[in-house]
Amino acid sequence: MSLRQVERHTLSPTAHLLRNSRLFSLPPPLPRPQVEGDYGSGIIKSSSTATLPYPTHQAIAAPPSSLSRGDWGLKRPLPLKSKITQTSNPVVRIKQLDTIEHITDFESAGDHVRTREKWAEMGIPMLKGKLGKTDMSSTSPKSAFEEVGDVTSYEELAGLDAQGVFFEALRERAVKRLEEMGRSMGEVEEEEVEMLAEVLGGRKSRRISAQADGMDKILKKLEGEVKTAKERVALRKERIESWKNLTPEERGTRTVKRIGKRVQDIATQIENYNVKVKRRIDRTQREMDAVRRGERSTSKPTPTPSKPSSTYSPLPLPTAIPPSIGARWKHEGPWLPSMGAAEFASYLSHKISYRRAEFSICLEEYVRHKLYTQRRTSSLQTETWPEDPEEAKRYLASKENEWSTITKADISTSIRKLREDCARDPIQSELVQRLIIPFLRLSPMKLKLAQYATSDVRTEGGLKFQDDTGPLSLSTHPSAGLSYVRTRAYLENHPILGPQAHSTPVPGRVVQPRNANTSREQYARIGVAGFITNDNHGGFSPMEHNKSGDPSGLNYLDVEAPGGRKIWINPKFGSVDADGRVLVNIEAAHSEAVKVKNGQLDDVAPVRKHQEKDPLKGLSKAVGSSGIKGLEEEDLGKLDASQQQAIASIQEVLRAAQNGEHGEKAEQ
Repeated sequence: MSLRQVERHTLSPTAHLLRNSRLFSLPPPLPRPQVEGDYGSGIIKSSSTATLPYPTHQAIAAPPSSLSRGDWGLKRPLPLKSKITQTSNPVVRIKQLDTIEHITDFESAGDHVRTREKWAEMGIPMLKGKLGKTDMSSTSPKSAFEEVGDVTSYEELAGLDAQGVFFEALRERAVKRLEEMGRSMGEVEEEEVEMLAEVLGGRKSRRISAQADGMDKILKKLEGEVKTAKERVALRKERIESWKNLTPEERGTRTVKRIGKRVQDIATQIENYNVKVKRRIDRTQREMDAVRRGERSTSKPTPTPSKPSSTYSPLPLPTAIPPSIGARWKHEGPWLPSMGAAEFASYLSHKISYRRAEFSICLEEYVRHKLYTQRRTSSLQTETWPEDPEEAKRYLASKENEWSTITKADISTSIRKLREDCARDPIQSELVQRLIIPFLRLSPMKLKLAQYATSDVRTEGGLKFQDDTGPLSLSTHPSAGLSYVRTRAYLENHPILGPQAHSTPVPGRVVQPRNANTSREQYARIGVAGFITNDNHGGFSPMEHNKSGDPSGLNYLDVEAPGGRKIWINPKFGSVDADGRVLVNIEAAHSEAVKVKNGQLDDVAPVRKHQEKDPLKGLSKAVGSSGIKGLEEEDLGKLDASQQQAIASIQEVLRAAQNGEHGEKAEQ
């Protein structure tokens, strides 16, 4: 009986069913997020029943026809008397398909499923980033589905930042330089040059597993040699047996074919050798012709011939890089600050050690570019150039040869200086920022002066610094699958009132006010659609000391309201941080939107503020008998005829208005 048959007999019938079930294709659960919090003085608060920041298991639902029988597609019905399955719309998550007690371990997944439904009901977009009130240098968040940010490929320009674009151009230039060097020397075959260019250019797979222990390499090498020797012996025996079974005529025919093939191979080798010799002769002839032309020509100075390995031929690099690129959310390399010592050592031995030669070529090319740029910039700024265009052109040609002549000693000195700078300042050094990070495709690591920061502050070299980027490699897409709306630039249409200027507000529960029993917080905690967020009006005011002066209900806990105090808010957008936690940005709801939400649609004509019902009331007291303020009867004689006629007209209008008012009162 085979081992597989024995294993089948030891399995239970339920195990056989579960092994053939489609639910074995469920994705593996995600690691449980950390929900414990350190609140100072060594106090750690944790809860085993708290809702996790994000789901870790897949939620499973069943149609009503199957739900009535307890069939969830598990080949084992769940109990109908369970409180989880007796809800109106049950959703479960499977923690273990078959335990040692031969039961299915499940629990309700309604917490995250209902949260997802509430979020879809709010209809707010998911943005990449968050708004900070203290850091004014941060940029405004953009949609999680913007073309420049929703990129995971390294082959497109939009997926690279400025350093990545520069490094890719540097890599391509190193490939071209190696190809030109190999073709000019004539000692490297075309296939070898192309292979080296492909390896350096990253077009071949780099997933080569390097062994950490040298003994494993030796054992594998010995095993390979033994296997090859056995194959050769077996092949030799097979040829001998087949040769014995041949007739004399067949042996002669095979011998002739073998000799002809050998002669053809020798002829091919001779032809290839002649091609190499001819190539060298042609190159030597071209060099001699160039020397003769240089000796005969006296008007144009020719640069001194030098070896290809010591002369740098500059190639154009991209100088104008769009500022919108480089906003990728996923990086190929790991987040180094979160790695332990053992994990980092394993990463170095298995992922980095076999790429030393490739990095050395890129480093040498970067040093060549830096030396050439420094020499050219220094010469253009300090030296005096001829004013004649032709003379300046000849002078530039001679200086180009001087700038591009780079020796191995210059390269070694520059590399040593880069390493010394990296030892003094590892994170902000030129070697790390411009070479190592784009070469290994790591998340950008920058240090920012955090003199006014309130949290996450560290001390680096006597100064307060704060990590500006954090682990930019998010564990999920910036939208987290919650919403696919790119913007909220749309109007809600009311069936009676028509398009609304403000969006529909949603209720939010005051979970923690600003003033608690033992602490005083700057912001109140508000629960919105299953998430906890801060109110947008933080701070301390004199009204907080008076409960009657708290109309918003954010300063003190309302113990009389059932379930806690609820307020109307307007959610603006959501975002996801590096740990997978969802952040919600809210603002206070508009009063008119709250009235529309509550159905207070009173048909009242708009009235101007501070408008008097009788605008002519008290006019007679303010003016004299003439009807004009400051003008009496004795002053009328001093006016001319036209002025007196205008005043008489004004008096008639005032009397008519007063008579009309008295008539209305009489009718009433």
